[in-house]
Amino acid sequence: MIRFRVPVLSPDGNAWKPNETVVVGVVIEGQPADKTLTLTVGSFQISLDSLLPATAKQRDLVWLYGVGFGDAAPDNPAVPANSRSALLLGGIPVTTNRWSDGQIQFMVPDVSPDGNAWKGTEPTPVGMIFDGHPVEKTLTLTVVGSLA
Repeated sequence: MIRFRVPVLSPDGNAWKPNETVVVGVVIEGQPADKTLTLTVGSFQISLDSLLPATAKQRDLVWLYGVGFGDAAPDNPAVPANSRSALLLGGIPVTTNRWSDGQIQFMVPDVSPDGNAWKGTEPTPVGMIFDGHPVEKTLTLTVVGSLA
């Protein structure tokens, strides 16, 4: 038995299309095996599972945990390999510090997505764009700002 992980992106570098097929083969000592098989890949489900912490203030580091985010760029672990993917805070792309298939770290920016200072406690959606497409589910980060 051979087990392998299906990559987040298809061989052409794009997101898998629903029920896309790919030919899978084995190479032994540099020589391809005689037999191959066709694998049908269903659509990938990206899962945004949790934020840690779920309440933060400006400049705090926050981790987003989940599945299917895609790997980091080979030359920069802070950005996704797929340049059409991004983390969103209040619908606005936010700079990330670490990116992996199951974890993304970011710093709460100095200002809220509307460009003003964080005030009181602001429930703010954390979402994602994957390969240019918005992910439906969002999580809520409560940002604690000034009391004014």
